[in-house]
Amino acid sequence: MAPLYGGAITVALPDDAVDASKVREVPDTQEVFVFSHPESVLWDRSLIFDLLELVDGDDYDTIMGHHIADITDENPTNRYLEDVVTDIDVNGQKVACKLSLIEFSNRRRDATEAGAPPYIVTLIGLIRLTNVATDFLVTLNVPVANSQAGDSVVIDPVYALFKQVVGSLKVERWDLFG
Repeated sequence: MAPLYGGAITVALPDDAVDASKVREVPDTQEVFVFSHPESVLWDRSLIFDLLELVDGDDYDTIMGHHIADITDENPTNRYLEDVVTDIDVNGQKVACKLSLIEFSNRRRDATEAGAPPYIVTLIGLIRLTNVATDFLVTLNVPVANSQAGDSVVIDPVYALFKQVVGSLKVERWDLFG
């Protein structure tokens, strides 16, 4: 299990996950990992764990809309899917986690470079830790080719991996939340 936030949270990460804090500054509320693409850094995937203030309310679409607005200033171009709720075991307590998949046009700085992916699919896991007034957001950004956008052959294995990672999260120390 890989330690997040100084070991306060642990998660099972794939072996090829690289801690981004070793190469760039990462905000205290985030843990960021990169998965290198063998052919080009333009196709690298990123996995972000983010501790956020709990958004008021119970409506999933409203809550996700708020968090998506924090992630990007554009609207998704395709699919906004709420998946089956997955229960995460947090110290013996089952906590609901909802998973979504959204797609954006690539608006990164390098989007105009030759060979850049035209779309970014973002997988989002929302874990509401109401006892500590925190929304724990897990996002996996996956560059995809135009012809692959929404293609289950490309997305299904990544989505299965994402569900596995999110399902392995464990809060080891609640003092992280103050």
